[in-house]
Amino acid sequence: MLRHPAPSRIFILYGPGAFQCVEFFCLALMMSFVVVFRF
Repeated sequence: MLRHPAPSRIFILYGPGAFQCVEFFCLALMMSFVVVFRF
């Protein structure tokens, strides 16, 4: 989703489960930003 080196490192360190967690966290963060900018 975001082109960052950090998620790849987390993926290498902890595996696919942690990578899915990071993706979900990024998605939730972007949604919260959208809500904040809407209001």
